[in-house]
Amino acid sequence: MFALHALNNKGAARVISVEPAYDTFSMLQKNAASHDNLTVIRAAVGNPPRGNQTNTAVLTTYTNCSGWASVQPRPDGDVLEDVVCFSRDLAKRATHNSEDAQLFDELAGGKMQATILRTCLAQTNRNGVLGRFSKLAESLVRLQARRILQSSQVEEVPLLSLDAILAMHVDDCDDVALLKVDVEGLEYQVLEGLTRRWERVKAVVCETHGGDDASDAVASKLRSAGKFDEVHVTTPIAHSKLRMVYAARHLM
Repeated sequence: MFALHALNNKGAARVISVEPAYDTFSMLQKNAASHDNLTVIRAAVGNPPRGNQTNTAVLTTYTNCSGWASVQPRPDGDVLEDVVCFSRDLAKRATHNSEDAQLFDELAGGKMQATILRTCLAQTNRNGVLGRFSKLAESLVRLQARRILQSSQVEEVPLLSLDAILAMHVDDCDDVALLKVDVEGLEYQVLEGLTRRWERVKAVVCETHGGDDASDAVASKLRSAGKFDEVHVTTPIAHSKLRMVYAARHLM
């Protein structure tokens, strides 16, 4: 969806999208069929050994949840707690946004379950403490998330560095207006795989999943290697380990 958003709404001259999970890659391929300036690559991105042309990675995927696919899966406990935080936040937004509502329906396992969960998750007492029904709803969310985690499968996919991707698809003189990194836990390794042309990258948006330690490491890398003028971190979902790291250069 982001690739199409960049092309249709942001006037991007070209988008290169790298996706290891087969279902998501197939969707990207269909989108690319009607957009000459959208290039899609099926691979994981990281920091493979240099000089080896056959680098691969083991990708863990989950049935009906391609967004969790990762080369470096997080501990189940961390995933479960973040899912509860995400569900609580999503339940509030789902009443106002159709895309959020659809996502919540999928997470809950259907529209009826989603309606019940939204009502229960919103229940608090006068002191803002979760009520009995809200706690029950969170238990049901954890149960659904465990089912997804138990559906895990592994497959081998190509592993590329950012250096390799840029060398294959971007001319040396071209700028990268935005580098978006969302790799479910391998963010720092992705940035380690970019050793050249940092000055051509004008802005970065990076999602991390390891709390402050992970986001601080990414922010430090962007300051030291990327030499960005501005780097800041936000916590989009309260009480979760999800962070968003933003970096940008001052326009001359």
